[in-house]
Order: sequence, then structure tokens, then C-alpha cells
Amino acid sequence: MNTAMGMLLFLLGAFALIIGFTSVPSIQYYTGGVIIALLIAGVFYAWGNTIRQTRKLDQKKPEQEKNAPSMTAKS
Repeated sequence: MNTAMGMLLFLLGAFALIIGFTSVPSIQYYTGGVIIALLIAGVFYAWGNTIRQTRKLDQKKPEQEKNAPSMTAKS
């Protein structure tokens, strides 16, 4: 699953939870806590995704260095 699809699913789920919490009278008092929890979960999701993408770039870096032309002058 790519990053955009993951974020889209997260946002859809977040909005579904918010709609559910605001439409059911017995749990409306917990709405603020749920929104804060969703915000924190989104921050951790973005942080984890950044770590994952950085590891992908680190794995590609040695391959690019092997294929790069040498910058030494030949005399």
C-alpha cells in the first residue's frame, strides 16, 4: 500500500469515528479525547512513515554510489 492510500484510509477512518462520536448521544462527552487521540496517532503515523521512507532511501544510496562516475582527474 502506498503512502497516499494509507493516509487516505486514515483520514476516512478518523472522520467516520468523529461522525460516530458526534451522532451517538451517550458518547458525545468523549469526542474531544478521541480527536486528540486521532491527532496523536496521525503524528506517530507520519513519524513512522518518515522512518520507513528514510530506510528505503538509505538502501538505494549504495547502489547509486557504485554507478556514479569517478570524479578523480586522470593525468
